[in-house]
Amino acid sequence: MATTPDIEHYLLRELLDKELEAFHESLRKENPGLSDGEIERYMRAARKFASQLTGAKPRTRGRKARKTRA
Repeated sequence: MATTPDIEHYLLRELLDKELEAFHESLRKENPGLSDGEIERYMRAARKFASQLTGAKPRTRGRKARKTRA
């Protein structure tokens, strides 16, 4: 039975969402505990990786260069 790319994409997205939730919970239970900022950085990286796996373009535009003083 062949599956369509839409079904495969949906199933992959569902699997990744469940794994992201599990990863978030494991970060919360980390010993010694992580700060909220650290957890958010880890989750942001994990979400970006998951979106790249599904073929979505990243929502960020990258880092902007600092303004230099003349």
